Amino acid sequence: FQRPILKDLIIYELLIRDFTDSGDIEGMMGKLDYLEELGINAIELLPPTEFPGETSWGYNPAFFMALESSYGTPEELKEFVDEAHNRGIAVLIDLVFNHADGSSPYEQMYGDDYENSPYMHNESNDWGFPDFDHSKVGTQALAKATVHHWIDKYHIDGYRYDHTPGVGWDGISYFANEAYLADNNAYQIAEHFDSNVGSLIAVTRINSHWHDAFHDQMKANIRQGTFEGS
Repeated sequence: FQRPILKDLIIYELLIRDFTDSGDIEGMMGKLDYLEELGINAIELLPPTEFPGETSWGYNPAFFMALESSYGTPEELKEFVDEAHNRGIAVLIDLVFNHADGSSPYEQMYGDDYENSPYMHNESNDWGFPDFDHSKVGTQALAKATVHHWIDKYHIDGYRYDHTPGVGWDGISYFANEAYLADNNAYQIAEHFDSNVGSLIAVTRINSHWHDAFHDQMKANIRQGTFEGS
């Protein structure tokens, strides 16, 4: 499999649960011909890591190296990646490193004992989830292991990192470097809406980012009006 070069990526972002009638990876396998015919060359999966229940977009992760059980088995995901590669399609996954669900063991083990927790701190976020402190050794070990895991075990081609402004500059730097060490050519996309995104790309292993103003303007154009302030 030869990955498309970064500037030629045409990414189809999707949620496994809603993209198929069956809501699982088996159903996704039956959609690969359709996706190939569309002319895309990359699939980005909304966070496929284990979350509580079966009806989430995945942005409340509980276990970072486990596939969401309602989507299927690890073997099925590996087969899906192989079949996508056979069609010249790269596979990326969305990773959430800003926070975890309250049911996650990284929160449950210490609760509000933030002084002793090697993962969390007493800071809030927009969604009310327990918030990771990326200066702590436990969080760093978790993030490093996670980016290696999906590349090494599943041959994932890269990541889109959710809400990187909340993670912090130093946090992005270390786990993006770990992903680079796992695969020098991995795509690394930051959801980084700050004005300093050019510097982020210049001094870290992040190699692309979401352009929020552009995507808001495109939605405004399609709707023939304003959207999200554009």
